[in-house]
Amino acid sequence: MAFGFGSYFRWFLGIKTREKGRIGLKKIGYLILYTWVKLGMFAYYRSRKIHGLENIPKNGPLLFLGNHQNALLDSLQLVLHGVRQPYFLARSDVFANALLKRFLTFIRMLPIYRIRDGVQSLQANAAIFQKCADLLGRGEAMAMFPEGNHSLKRRVRPLSKGFTRIVFKFKEDHLESDVYLQPFGVNYQKAGSFPDRTSLYFGQPVSVDGIMAKYENNIMVVNELKSKVHQELTGLTTHIDSTEYERILAQLQMGKVDFTQPEKVNALWPTLTEGQAVKTPLKKSVSFQKVILIIWNFLSVLPWRLYLKPKVKELEFLDTMRFGYALVVHSFLYLLCFGVLLTTMGPELAFALPSAHFLVNLVLVKTFSVR
Repeated sequence: MAFGFGSYFRWFLGIKTREKGRIGLKKIGYLILYTWVKLGMFAYYRSRKIHGLENIPKNGPLLFLGNHQNALLDSLQLVLHGVRQPYFLARSDVFANALLKRFLTFIRMLPIYRIRDGVQSLQANAAIFQKCADLLGRGEAMAMFPEGNHSLKRRVRPLSKGFTRIVFKFKEDHLESDVYLQPFGVNYQKAGSFPDRTSLYFGQPVSVDGIMAKYENNIMVVNELKSKVHQELTGLTTHIDSTEYERILAQLQMGKVDFTQPEKVNALWPTLTEGQAVKTPLKKSVSFQKVILIIWNFLSVLPWRLYLKPKVKELEFLDTMRFGYALVVHSFLYLLCFGVLLTTMGPELAFALPSAHFLVNLVLVKTFSVR
């Protein structure tokens, strides 16, 4: 697994801010938040593997384009890879709350408006696309999910043309500059469950100038860009392109394939025939290890199980809510425990006991069998 913090720290120190060369408080806050979330992701997943980092252009305008399965965690998987720190485009409705809007802006997210947000709201996209073109013009990286929505289905859905509008706007303002499209695939072994395993695959970057040089018609350029990115994505994540999707998925699950290795799964599923029987999965059993994990964390597990988890109506949001809850609550409990012990038993125990609890959790999560 590529931790990437060193790369990020060098990137951070190398920034010349627009505050007369001084590193602003926002940059420091972002670094602290980045480190906190990265440690949380390391503790949350059984394993996180990253492939193809060498494919990412280190400098210049770059637009990351990925498949979208698992709500905010897909974005975090990309942000934490450590090579480029992109600005993200996210659906506008999550910016409705004023406080949340300030936080999302702080973590480099911009709203994108869809037809379901109202026809008039689409006019606001012109300013957003201009902002994106300006950021790319400064050599920044952008990121978006061109499928337009999220789904746990293991296939790449048709792409919207929104990302091509950003590309064309950039080319209008920077005719002599190329911009690269960087496809990436996010993969989960069993999204919605905990602990889980995940992998992130980066494909070959696509030169926009290279595509535009082949066609004079903009419509053909748009179609070629969408087709090229879609083709790349189907190799970077599991893509079951079949009318018998449910049967094939059931066979793969019964065979306990490793969905974090999409190249192997994509080679396997077309060979599965209808004659291969699929037994009804046995009722899910709770492992002894999971029981220990629940007991060891009962103070945080009980509110989650009894109150918060039942409120999550869409499975695509379950991991995001669980991760966010665990990150905040466990951080608070560790700090509270440290403070109480520091005033009652001294610094040695104040440091040792929360650390011991964290390490036991880490061992339980990292050794958990995920199939």
